[in-house]
Amino acid sequence: AELNGRYASPGLGVIVEFAPCGDAPEPICGTLIWMWDPSDTPHAEIGDVIVSGLNLESDAWKGTMLSPETGWTFNGTIAPSEGDLLVLEGCVGPICVSQTWRSTSGLSRILAGARSDDQ
Repeated sequence: AELNGRYASPGLGVIVEFAPCGDAPEPICGTLIWMWDPSDTPHAEIGDVIVSGLNLESDAWKGTMLSPETGWTFNGTIAPSEGDLLVLEGCVGPICVSQTWRSTSGLSRILAGARSDDQ
């Protein structure tokens, strides 16, 4: 499995670009490259690495993730799902969250289809 490219959080709050952290193929890091409203993400700025140390274990990438909204750091997994989707799951103590992110290339195809339907 490969993890690279740009992915959008639910509601297009942020876009993160996944790529190797250094010269080696692993670990993978995720850099914040865009945010809808900076006031909604007070704990990160454009260019910050908010996903780090991702190494492939079985069928998921495991590492740490920073929530730009809350500032919490989660230990968690990122797993590919159907189509252009990633499922992120992480926990801080007893609090666990799950989100489904969509690749920006997948969003472009959806939006292009919506535009052509309007004509």
